Amino acid sequence: MRTSISVVLLALALASCANPINQHTYQNYLVAGDQAMMRGNLQLAKQNYSRALANVRLGNLGPEAESIALFRYARVLGNLCEHDEAEKTFIAGNRLSEQSNGVGSEATYTSVMEIGQFNYDIGQYERAVPYFDKALAIAEKYGLDNKYPASFADAYTDYADALKKTGNSGKENAVLAKATSLKAKVTKKEPEYTRYPKTCK
Repeated sequence: MRTSISVVLLALALASCANPINQHTYQNYLVAGDQAMMRGNLQLAKQNYSRALANVRLGNLGPEAESIALFRYARVLGNLCEHDEAEKTFIAGNRLSEQSNGVGSEATYTSVMEIGQFNYDIGQYERAVPYFDKALAIAEKYGLDNKYPASFADAYTDYADALKKTGNSGKENAVLAKATSLKAKVTKKEPEYTRYPKTCK
C-alpha cells in the first residue's frame, strides 16, 4: 500500500511541474505566431498561437504563460473578426494575468486595456467603457499615462467618445481635458495603434 501511495504522489508531483520540452515548444510557437502576424498571415498566426496555448496546458507552464498565449491568440481572433471568441479569450487571459500579478497591478494594464480598446474598435461601446475605466485608473496609478502621453492621449480620446456614445456626456468633458493635457506633453513620436476591424472580407 505504501508503494502505491508513493507512486501516486510521485506522479502528481511530476504532473504539477513545468515540462521543459513544452516550455521550449511554447516559446517557439509564440515566435512563429508573432512572425506570421508581422507578415499579415493571420491564419498561420492563429494556428501557431493555438499550438502555443496547447503546450502551455500540456506542460503545466502556469497562469502567466497561459495568459500570454491567450492574449496573443485573442488578438489574432479579433483581427480575423471572430469577435465573440476573441472577447472570451481576452477575458480568460486577463483573469489569469490578475491571478498571477494581482488585480489592479501594473502588469495587468495591457490585458485590461486591450479588452476595452477591442470593444471600442468593433463598436461595442457599452462593453468598452468599464474596461477603459479600470485600465486607465491603473495607468494613472503607475504613471503610465505621463510616460507615454501620445498613446494615452489617443486612448482617452477613444474613452471620451465611448462615454458620449453611451450617454455619459458629463464625464466625457473631463476625459477630453485629460487627453488635451497629455497631447501638450508629447515630445516624441510613439508607435501607432492598429485598430481591430469591425468587418472582414
